[in-house]
Amino acid sequence: MRPLNNFNEAKNDSKGVVILGDDRGGQVYLTCPMNYVKCDEESLKKLLREIDDIEWDCWECNEGKDTYIAYLKGNPGDWIGGDTGGRVEDRLWINPDIQSRTKKLIKKVINGK
Repeated sequence: MRPLNNFNEAKNDSKGVVILGDDRGGQVYLTCPMNYVKCDEESLKKLLREIDDIEWDCWECNEGKDTYIAYLKGNPGDWIGGDTGGRVEDRLWINPDIQSRTKKLIKKVINGK
């Protein structure tokens, strides 16, 4: 996998992928090929804050400081992160440990709604 510089570069690359995560790369919330991303970059940033707020029981201990959005050139089957990482697929991939209400929010935002 190769890093891409920003949202627009990833959007214009046929293999561009976005990754949202936390714990300095240790936990991946989602991966998604950019050709499926219908929202803008600001919506992705807001989504990351909302996911982090919902998924971390102890917001005060985390305060969003270890969250990240990464844009990479990847292929289906590529693995991102460590034990709680994620897989690049030819569709939106959401960490199976994420709550169902958060999954609904993720799908809604990625689809531009």
